[in-house]
Amino acid sequence: MTMDYLDFRDILYLCQDPEFPVRTLLRRHLIAERSSYSILQEVIDDDWSIIPAIKVFMQTLGTWNVPGPSGILPLNEAIVYERADLCRLFIEAGARVNSLVQTEPHESSPTLFRRRGMDEIDHFIHYEANFYWAPNDPDFEPLHLAAIVDNLDIVDLLLEHDANPNALVGSYGSPLHLTKDYRIAQSLISKGANINALNGAGSPPLFMAIARRREPFARQLLDAGADVNIYNKDKVSALALACKIGYPNFIYQLIGAGCDVQGLPSNPSLHIAVLNRNQGIAQFLLDRGANVNQQNEYGTALHVTQCGEMAEILLAYGADVDAQDADGDTPLMLNVIRRNHEMFNVLLTAGADWKSPKIDWDDFIYDAVYSGKYTTVKLLLTHCKIKISKEKYLNPIPCAIEHGHEGIARLLIENDPDLVNQPDDEGITPISAAIQWRPTLVAELLAAGAIPTDSDLDFDSDTDPGQDSDSVGLDSREDLRAAVAKALKDQDMDTVNALMDSWKKTYT
Repeated sequence: MTMDYLDFRDILYLCQDPEFPVRTLLRRHLIAERSSYSILQEVIDDDWSIIPAIKVFMQTLGTWNVPGPSGILPLNEAIVYERADLCRLFIEAGARVNSLVQTEPHESSPTLFRRRGMDEIDHFIHYEANFYWAPNDPDFEPLHLAAIVDNLDIVDLLLEHDANPNALVGSYGSPLHLTKDYRIAQSLISKGANINALNGAGSPPLFMAIARRREPFARQLLDAGADVNIYNKDKVSALALACKIGYPNFIYQLIGAGCDVQGLPSNPSLHIAVLNRNQGIAQFLLDRGANVNQQNEYGTALHVTQCGEMAEILLAYGADVDAQDADGDTPLMLNVIRRNHEMFNVLLTAGADWKSPKIDWDDFIYDAVYSGKYTTVKLLLTHCKIKISKEKYLNPIPCAIEHGHEGIARLLIENDPDLVNQPDDEGITPISAAIQWRPTLVAELLAAGAIPTDSDLDFDSDTDPGQDSDSVGLDSREDLRAAVAKALKDQDMDTVNALMDSWKKTYT
């Protein structure tokens, strides 16, 4: 009767004593009340390993091979806890290593719903190759679980007892899809595992190895003859996946194994390398014969790149600088829309046609000035010979002055002098901006024909009128305006600068 009041841990503690009469235990002592939970689950969880006592437990239980509280059979639970000793014991006692009915993988279809901002390859890498699993998933075979936990000893044990290396379960596929260990892959392949089997996502084991960056595993599959030109349900090829990962050794191995360097029209390998800004991989593909002008729905590689250095590489390999995408846009047009000044400079220097009426220069020019892109502004003014004043675009000189881009302001004044008397969208003229922020430019504006108005001399009305103006030697702000106006009229910039410096010290 005393044993009836002991829990499983107490019983296991007693059984550690070699003198304890294990065979005196009854079945009720080894079964949890009102459940099928037996002492075997406690043995597995606690890493308890007195095999003779465990054998007695199994004999006393009789029906021992039943799911525990986690919903999985003792063999599967022993695999999850990597208890190779118990796995052997359970198998020898009759635990099944294969299901009675094999399930087929779900029919693969293109991925319809992806996380926002993810393409097909991103989705595969993050949500299919690196999946979440639960040990109580009823689809799992023992060999699948052993492959997931990457325990070579248990895998070999199961294979020795004729576990099916090609068992396909649900969306997971075969054990070869699930392991990350190339040694396990070798064992599975040696027992006849299908190296090109597709899982529920329509992907072969090679895709899983690449997505997980398992180079030895990928090499194992390639050496065994894996199909390098296979693609999954989303029309992603192994080479496209390797280009996305950005791991050169995968690409070298795939090309060396005879992979088609072009890839599928929907996902050309070169496009993916270019989008990932991997210049070394892009050059390698081009050297191996990738078509630099191959198009997909987004155009050529030159359409999709947003990196100036990458564009220079593509152009050096013969990229058509004026190629049109499905909408009739050239790379230059797209980069004006993207406001990518670096790409604009490279393409224009390479001879891109800039005369299309589809191009809206206004925002691009203003953004280049605001961002301080001197080279871009110079190309627009000198190469394209754009006259901002004649096109009724927004006058960017006040913006250049306010943000300290004096070189750009001088460039605009020199190449488009008609701008010096045009206000911007807030009514600020170049001379007004120069007086407030860069007095050193006032002389150049006057020399270019700027004519100061009363509003140009209307200093900040929000300053405190009660502040002392003795430091500028003037009785009032009106006197200051008059003095600055006279100095401007006389083009006496030394006086203008002195007055403005004194004004700033006093009123700002």
